[in-house]
Amino acid sequence: LMLITTEGIVIRTSVDEISLISRNTQGVKLMTIAESDRVASMATMNRIVDSAGE
Repeated sequence: LMLITTEGIVIRTSVDEISLISRNTQGVKLMTIAESDRVASMATMNRIVDSAGE
């Protein structure tokens, strides 16, 4: 998962690293941004496996 803000901050994280939550919660915070900043784009990416087998 990749998030990009209007200020140019980019965060890339594996979906496996995002904690699961129950229905009674408010959600999961993935990044902290400035009050004036906004998330401009979000994209999913395919996992890349290198030749070493990681």
